[in-house]
Amino acid sequence: MAYLMVNPKSSWKIRFLGHVLQGREVWLNEGNLSLGEKGCDICIPLTINEKIILREQADNLFVDAGKARVRVNGRRFNPNKPLPSSGV
Repeated sequence: MAYLMVNPKSSWKIRFLGHVLQGREVWLNEGNLSLGEKGCDICIPLTINEKIILREQADNLFVDAGKARVRVNGRRFNPNKPLPSSGV
């Protein structure tokens, strides 16, 4: 999965890079987007029965994955920091 900043006013989108949803894009219209199995914006199976929330805050994008570890470009990522704006 990749994400792109497309509008400096705070419009973000994610693009799925593999499997069935490859090439599909979804916009973060209200500043949050949840991914998971139950009660989420996008229903995808996760290894842990949790959900992932992409949250926009002050023109940055943060990821809250609950107990799951987040990796960005193959490296562990600190969830208290914003995701990089490019190169992911």
